[in-house]
Amino acid sequence: MPRPAWPRRRSRRWNRRPTSTESHDLAITTSPYYADQDGLPKGAQDAKCTVRAWLDTDYQARFSITRTDLDAWLKEAYPGTRLTSENCSGTPADVCAHIDLHPEAEGGAMAVDIAVQYGKNSTAVVDFSAYDV
Repeated sequence: MPRPAWPRRRSRRWNRRPTSTESHDLAITTSPYYADQDGLPKGAQDAKCTVRAWLDTDYQARFSITRTDLDAWLKEAYPGTRLTSENCSGTPADVCAHIDLHPEAEGGAMAVDIAVQYGKNSTAVVDFSAYDV
């Protein structure tokens, strides 16, 4: 018997929209590589990472770290980057930086934003975002 000329109904699996946000251990391990880093900074703790991908890709990581480890990481990963309050408009951060990556990272990122909130006992909470647009 010949097949019908109209398209057959696709399974629900193919009709489902892709998830635009993933938050799990995979994002923790892949977030730094998107911006050509070898992993989270030395001393980073309590990391939570998210990846949003559809037309654009945005990896976000939040972690706590000592101020000393933060300074060492920035000096190694993004030499010449200065954290200032001037780049923090509209955020609750104490200091921030925006870094355009030229050339773009091999992992795909074109820019990085870093926002830091200072805590007690020489600690900091860092919001790291690497994206392609």
